[in-house]
Amino acid sequence: MRCLCVVAVALICSACWAGDKVRIVIEAESAAKIVSPLVVSDLEDASGGKCVKVPTGRNAGVPEPAPNARASFRVRIPHDGTYRVWGRWQVRGAICNAHWMTVDVDEVGPEADIISASAYAPLRWSKAKRTHALTAGEHTIRVHRFATGVEFDQILITNDIRYMPSRAMKETPEYVVPPEPD
Repeated sequence: MRCLCVVAVALICSACWAGDKVRIVIEAESAAKIVSPLVVSDLEDASGGKCVKVPTGRNAGVPEPAPNARASFRVRIPHDGTYRVWGRWQVRGAICNAHWMTVDVDEVGPEADIISASAYAPLRWSKAKRTHALTAGEHTIRVHRFATGVEFDQILITNDIRYMPSRAMKETPEYVVPPEPD
């Protein structure tokens, strides 16, 4: 009887924990890796006062959007579930503003997702087109193909599929995996 009670309590606690809403927020400038021509730059309206972008004029001779530009985020997912990824962007101009997003894959391929940002828009959240089944543990999320004029402020990974962020959010460092040394 004692074992049956312990199993019942464990199942109840597991069910409660699986229902927890997870919101992982990372400042773009805190990315584990930022690949050129992306740079960290000051941005007054950004949540941390900084953003990641391709500097104006730096993209000369590089196709728009910059094909090699990417920011990588290493996160610790607390439990298995279905997650959505959001990006907080500002777009200065009518430019190519769709970005590829991958989970645990280095290059853009058929499994890539798209996050779009509105042209001539102030900082706002845009969600990836698909949700992603993630297991508990470490994952790498990469945002690829930045165009000049796009300023990337934050990334949000959440299992609260109906949640719609409306403003900058507080960073959650407890879910961030530190970058590996070079």
